[in-house]
Amino acid sequence: MLDGHYFCEKDFKALSSTETCSTCAKSITPGTSLSVGDVKFHPACLACEVCHKNMEGKQITLDDKNKVYCTQDYARKFSPKCAGCKKSIVPKKGQTKTQRIRAMGKDFHLSCFKCK
Repeated sequence: MLDGHYFCEKDFKALSSTETCSTCAKSITPGTSLSVGDVKFHPACLACEVCHKNMEGKQITLDDKNKVYCTQDYARKFSPKCAGCKKSIVPKKGQTKTQRIRAMGKDFHLSCFKCK
């Protein structure tokens, strides 16, 4: 029984859900949330922390605090920077991994590493 009404077990669990949005911490109406793994969001709250674009239906990355980033902003913020050209060391478009050289505590693109 919920609010004076009787429900089957399935509907009761759905209606009495206490899921909260990872961004705004407000409760989520059952059936309206977006999930990224076990993390729940209101559709309007699934926006990049940097550019603030809504990321519903787009590829995203979560940081260790479950903050949402578009792939470009995540790479800019968290990827190692090349000590040679100062650009982020990120995979090429369509790839998920990249190579880098780490020497004397610094990171380099393969093409930027030069012996002096």
